[in-house]
Amino acid sequence: RAAARGAARAASRAGRRRGGDKHGRGGFFDPADGGGGAPGRAGDDDGLNGQAIRAAGTQFPSRKEVIAAIPKECFKKDTVKSLAYAATSLAMTLACGAVGLSGVIPYTWAAAPLWLLYGAVTGCVATGCWVAAHECGHG
Repeated sequence: RAAARGAARAASRAGRRRGGDKHGRGGFFDPADGGGGAPGRAGDDDGLNGQAIRAAGTQFPSRKEVIAAIPKECFKKDTVKSLAYAATSLAMTLACGAVGLSGVIPYTWAAAPLWLLYGAVTGCVATGCWVAAHECGHG
């Protein structure tokens, strides 16, 4: 019994060194769980046995095939059209802000459903501006 406890402690220490849990399971690249991953991720405890992202036998198109499937006009740069889209997105975001600040929707509990709708619409519209700005950061 003492020998079993000693072996369990050694396995636990080895598991933690590999990134696994205190029982020595689920470490990164642990062959016991099929490649594993971080503890709490796809591993032997969830029934997936480390196979959550494996797609055996699945054919994926190559990058060249994906690009060939996209219409050529999608790759043409048009600065005027891009600036028009940016101006439209900015105008819609500013209009949503103006509606919220203007008092058109009353500041009462009875208007709470309107405020929820306003928040959803404004969030979607403003996300458009954020996405455009984010993508501009990629160059």
